[in-house]
Amino acid sequence: MAAKTADLYVPPERVRALGDLVSKRTGESAVYWNHDENAFYKVKNPEAKRPIKRSSEVDWPYEHVIHNILFPESAYEFIGVTDDCGELRVILKQSAIGTESFPTRDQILKSLSARGLYPIDAYFFSDGIVSVTDVSEHGDNVLLGDDGIVYFIDPLIRLHHPATETIRQLTGVNPESV
Repeated sequence: MAAKTADLYVPPERVRALGDLVSKRTGESAVYWNHDENAFYKVKNPEAKRPIKRSSEVDWPYEHVIHNILFPESAYEFIGVTDDCGELRVILKQSAIGTESFPTRDQILKSLSARGLYPIDAYFFSDGIVSVTDVSEHGDNVLLGDDGIVYFIDPLIRLHHPATETIRQLTGVNPESV
């Protein structure tokens, strides 16, 4: 496994020590709460929801980067990969948001439009480069921080182009040259 060579492999026993399991493993991810770090660790299946995201098998290493470009206030830190349960899983860390509040639909729309993402149908918001979904009010993917900021925790991001091209279009930087 290339991850072992690059020192990015996390053995399954270390995964279970990340924190307290707060959502049991689903097809998409398992989530661990680390109280000492005030952070969540997400052990995500890179293949989950791929048909909705329309991504290829080579796009998953860039998905958290694209999330961080679009939603820097809820950025992920890439920790590594594991083969927990015999499947490849990506481990991401995300700081906790100090709230238990949910934004209104108007607050979500305003925050997305400030990022150039506008409704294209009842579920998706797009800027022509990416489309974002799974961001409804009272869902578990969008929170209203005590600071008044709308935090997009775990939206689904549909790519209109391969991930490296998407990053280039969003930032002007070719990630393959960095």
